Amino acid sequence: MRKHSETEQPWALGLPEAANLTNKDMGKLTGTSERYIRANAGILGIPRIKIGRQYRYRPSEVAAWMDAQSMGAR
Repeated sequence: MRKHSETEQPWALGLPEAANLTNKDMGKLTGTSERYIRANAGILGIPRIKIGRQYRYRPSEVAAWMDAQSMGAR
């Protein structure tokens, strides 16, 4: 099982655990653009919540999703 480095984890962005991540933050975590995340989050199965007209991502759910993705990519 591949372990994520500290820089790939949501808390490495300097955000508190309670803060929700934006598309821009998710782009930094995954190494893609904000536009790619916005367009493909549903297809990729990234867990997200809708706040008003925007989507946000919970750091704990994102970390679990990233671990599941790395286990499936063996």
